[in-house]
Amino acid sequence: GNDFVTEPKEIANRFASYFAGISKTSSYDREFKNFKAIKESLPLNLNLHDDSPLNHPFTLHELNSSLKATSNSAPGPDSIHYAMLRNLPAGIKHDLLLLYNRIFIENKFPVSWRRSHVIALHKMGQDSTSPGSYRPISLTS
Repeated sequence: GNDFVTEPKEIANRFASYFAGISKTSSYDREFKNFKAIKESLPLNLNLHDDSPLNHPFTLHELNSSLKATSNSAPGPDSIHYAMLRNLPAGIKHDLLLLYNRIFIENKFPVSWRRSHVIALHKMGQDSTSPGSYRPISLTS
């Protein structure tokens, strides 16, 4: 309801309910729902041959370039910072590359990578007691 709550658990539950509600497909406007339905009904046709570079395993150079391009953002549920990944010893970085390539080839992502920590950032000038006055930011692994 709209009653004022002070218990941390109840506050968290209110935020969770609000953010879950605005994340559902039912909260999308009709125009976006129609656009989404049309796009999702189209078959994927990438026209890639097996020898296409997009089908090649990732290289160590690509991994290092990608890690170099990351910012020092807050970590997700795994608590692993990008700085940690950038500074891994060569042998461990090679193992990480093998893991990423296995995930790419098998198309099976770890369940833990589908989770996030949601941080609520207050929108300046808005009512701090309303969950709608906060922007959800998802920190992923």
